[in-house]
Amino acid sequence: MSTPIKHFRTRSFLVEAVQIVLGTTTKGDILRLCPLANVGVPVTVRDGLSAELSSTDLRWVQIPGIDGPLKARDHDWVVKADDEYLVIPPRRFTAWFEFDDVNAHEKSQMALPTNQLGEHDV
Repeated sequence: MSTPIKHFRTRSFLVEAVQIVLGTTTKGDILRLCPLANVGVPVTVRDGLSAELSSTDLRWVQIPGIDGPLKARDHDWVVKADDEYLVIPPRRFTAWFEFDDVNAHEKSQMALPTNQLGEHDV
């Protein structure tokens, strides 16, 4: 007896994500999404005080994963899905997700006139 092939549909859910683009994405961009990320940038020390030279000169990005740290490289996406962080290559990310500007959607819904039943007039 063989195992039958089953068909699955992806669940619809929203995620937050930031794309790592060397020279553009900042350490702060990554830490806003994932506060526990390990992001390396060059540092200088002067008079016993250290200061970052450039927050966009990312040397490494490690994201905490379920099974240990995940390395993020140039053009990878760091994705927050529920309480889990993922690092997804660009081709897979664009195959799985599409941009959904939640704020723009909410604003457009507020601007639509509604009739007596609360339905939007089109």
